[in-house]
Amino acid sequence: MYLFFDTETTGIPANYRAPVSDSDNWPSLVQVAWLLADEEANEIGCAQYLLKPDGFTLPAEATEIHGITTATALQGHQHQDRQISS
Repeated sequence: MYLFFDTETTGIPANYRAPVSDSDNWPSLVQVAWLLADEEANEIGCAQYLLKPDGFTLPAEATEIHGITTATALQGHQHQDRQISS
């Protein structure tokens, strides 16, 4: 079995050497997804979750890359699951 993760964020950190406690430096998570596949690359299941922004807006540069707007993200907690029986 293989488990793949994908994330979308508000961008990249301004300083990669900044401490993790410097939350203004680090991007915020906007979307997370996973996919589980077997050894023959057959999809077993997947899900994606849109996270509601808390105190930030999505920069236009990030929206251009992943297509998620602040308005869409504010709807938050949307998810799409697909389970495939084996």
